[in-house]
Amino acid sequence: MAVSVVASVGQVWAQKGDAQAGKSVYEKKCALCHGDKGDGKGPAADLLEPRPRDFTTGVYKIRTTVGKVPTDQDLFDVITRGMPGTFMPAWDVLAEKDRWSLVAYLKTFAAEKFKEAPKKQELPKEVAPSAESIKRGKEMFEAIECHKCHGADGRADGPSRPELKDDWGHPIRPANLTKRWTFRGGASRGDIAMRLANGVLGTPMPSFIDSVEKPEDIWHLANFIASLGPESPNYATLLSARAVGAEIPDDPNAEFWTRIAPQNVPLVGQVIIDPRNFNPAVDLVALRAAWNEREIAFHLAWDDPTQSVADPAKKTYADAVSVQFPRALA
Repeated sequence: MAVSVVASVGQVWAQKGDAQAGKSVYEKKCALCHGDKGDGKGPAADLLEPRPRDFTTGVYKIRTTVGKVPTDQDLFDVITRGMPGTFMPAWDVLAEKDRWSLVAYLKTFAAEKFKEAPKKQELPKEVAPSAESIKRGKEMFEAIECHKCHGADGRADGPSRPELKDDWGHPIRPANLTKRWTFRGGASRGDIAMRLANGVLGTPMPSFIDSVEKPEDIWHLANFIASLGPESPNYATLLSARAVGAEIPDDPNAEFWTRIAPQNVPLVGQVIIDPRNFNPAVDLVALRAAWNEREIAFHLAWDDPTQSVADPAKKTYADAVSVQFPRALA
């Protein structure tokens, strides 16, 4: 096995890491999901959605290059930051040299693909965010039909969502554009522009560099997407209620509630007893609360692009939320 690794490494372009050292790290940290052969068929693979990356294909979703081959830095960044919305965690706990060695070893699974140095994707001249740019970006969002997958408001609930599959036939979810912290490949405007320019390999998300009317529309579209939600969820640990002098409306869609900033509480799947839910569709509840001299009201909202139809036989139930109060104050 060591001979095979060294021979493969000799064929790829210059790199920082040591593939032999990376092999040792891979076997300890990565093989459980990605498999000893790098084919995405590790012992845990069948429990994961989306499934682990198959490194033997040489197809990587996140890249900053014109072609299909990512740079070493692209691979290093994914290892370091993880892939939000998947079971791939951030491995920044590993020493930097170990992460670079992992990069070198991963490339040996598809050494032929890495024979030539990749060419970097150049973006059009940056356009600063502004009301005009965001308006133009919204026009492009509708013109190139982003809403079909991502939904009219970017909440991952477009009409094509149930039909989406990756190149291997596995169901795949579109990104929820209102939750920038879940973007794979980064949440900055530059990261978004890069994804729009070269797409996400292995998924239904294509490159839009040739679909927009003008090159700068890539930035207008990125500015619009960035306007749909914050870069960080700013999770709350203590719920605060706003004191108001007016009546509190019963209508959850009343403008009143839009004037109160949401406080986000993260959710995790139930993984203690069967049926376990390792990757729930709902990952947080946004809470707002207000009170006056007569009453207190709680406004709860969550994004769930799936149809939650009650079916006791399948042990599936409609969405529901409960709010628990103490019987007495200590």
